[in-house]
Amino acid sequence: MGTMEFDRQLTTHRGSDESHNVYLERKLHIFTDRDPIIFAYKETFDRPEDHHLHIHQNYELYYFVEGEADYIVKNGYYTLSPGDLMLIKPNEMHSLVLKKPCYYKRFYMVIPGNIFAHHITSPLSPLLRRTGGSSARLMLSPESSEQIKQMLYDIATVCRNEQTGNGELVHTKIYAKMLQLLCTLSEKCTSVQIAGEHVNTSALPAPIRDVLPYIENNVARISSVSELADAIHVSAPYLSAVFRKHIGVPLISYLQARKIALAKQLLEEGRSVTYACYESGFSDCSYFIRIFKRHIGMTPLQYRNSFRDNN
Repeated sequence: MGTMEFDRQLTTHRGSDESHNVYLERKLHIFTDRDPIIFAYKETFDRPEDHHLHIHQNYELYYFVEGEADYIVKNGYYTLSPGDLMLIKPNEMHSLVLKKPCYYKRFYMVIPGNIFAHHITSPLSPLLRRTGGSSARLMLSPESSEQIKQMLYDIATVCRNEQTGNGELVHTKIYAKMLQLLCTLSEKCTSVQIAGEHVNTSALPAPIRDVLPYIENNVARISSVSELADAIHVSAPYLSAVFRKHIGVPLISYLQARKIALAKQLLEEGRSVTYACYESGFSDCSYFIRIFKRHIGMTPLQYRNSFRDNN
């Protein structure tokens, strides 16, 4: 095991109640040549427009503590209750959907897929077997959910007190607690709701229930909102308006992000930029490169090379 180090960020902003923003985030570097595990506990007063669809190449565990929010993963839509826990797989489009401006508390851990390569077995493996490698909501009993929450608060407390005592020993303790949490979660998870197989029909109007799985099954073939509207037999303006109202982002942005997620997957498989462009539904490589860089922060070729170098 190499030297562990933390990038520490603890920020407090105090003003009016609506600008109150407190958060804790730690980046745990276990190996110097690997991406860090990120542990975060955040308390914020957020507006619906503060949250956007995003994708990354790591696993993410998300624990909902408090607020009035829904969560979208792939084409699964969930109404969250305190204690709900989401497992998001790499390159899966996801976002919180706030119903109104509200106080919002959550934990999350971002875990690189190769971080446990040195372990005899990955503590994520039992969960991934349960979900078939898909994103999912992990179902826990109320008692188990409370146990997981207390373990998360325990990690946050150790993170905040990291400067007391032997620094290296504290870092090792945090890592051990993270492993214990993953093992406990694998043991206590009673069932899963696979993203893409679960849509909260009571929370969404019929056009949204129809369009989400249609996009998932036809993402590479769809080129416009009009095509989507025709496929589910509604007008394009109506579909765009109802999608923005309930999902919180423009429909065209959602479609574009889903295409980029597919392109990332193809590039990680070693496919060429041209192949990824056309197979993810773009018709112009220059446009594809520009949009990819806007979403990911690097060109498709840079992304493919960086992914290959890290594996």
